[in-house]
Amino acid sequence: MLIASAVFLVALLGHARATTVTSAGQYLLDGVHKYTGPQAGQYRRVTTMASAMHMTHERGGKIWVETGTSRDGPRNCLGDGCSTLLFSYVRQQLHDPAIRLYSVDIDAEYCKTARQAISEYGDAAAEVVAMDSVEFLTNFTQITGHDRIDFLYLDSYDYKHHNWMPSQEHHLREIQAAMDKLHDNSVVLIDDCFLPFNGKCRLAGAFLERSGWTGFVSDYILQSMYQEIYVKKAPVIDSAAAPDSHDNTDL
Repeated sequence: MLIASAVFLVALLGHARATTVTSAGQYLLDGVHKYTGPQAGQYRRVTTMASAMHMTHERGGKIWVETGTSRDGPRNCLGDGCSTLLFSYVRQQLHDPAIRLYSVDIDAEYCKTARQAISEYGDAAAEVVAMDSVEFLTNFTQITGHDRIDFLYLDSYDYKHHNWMPSQEHHLREIQAAMDKLHDNSVVLIDDCFLPFNGKCRLAGAFLERSGWTGFVSDYILQSMYQEIYVKKAPVIDSAAAPDSHDNTDL
């Protein structure tokens, strides 16, 4: 079941602000401001990324994995998203050494750039791995020593408008490779869902839904389905906790 629920996500984020002083969602928002400055209001992924981080932290998630690293470091955050830097920033602000961040990308140069960027911003513990993402997820336990993934962000194989199937099929293979490491409290976030034919989400999202997961689509930013969050256990949020939808000062 796919729920078009910008209101739900905004309510969730409002709940995070209202109830958790050290909210991972709020730290994500802070990170967006840190890396985009006065352009923070143009960051299209903010609602879903902050909500996913809050849900992960609220569920006690310690093992974070992303496919596709921040290939330009802190540059082009509005385009590529700078997710590696943002997740690293949240991890540092939470001051929890048990939280581990793994970013995997098949391009060694991209990995080198991302590794240097997060190191310059003070994170020596996050790991950037140069490897095919499907191979990494398949052999995740052997490579990392962890048998579960609490937060999974899929954003690897670039989507081509003239040939979209390779990207969609790759993201399907990623979620299939990760499935035996996911659990009832895991949070999955998929990027670039606003693109034609549901972008990177089409096959991976359908697979998750057939496997009993629920998707939450955000059309809050630019009225586009930019990202989707998938969970097996949907949180229950009081809509009264939602911030004013006309107040974008934190976005």
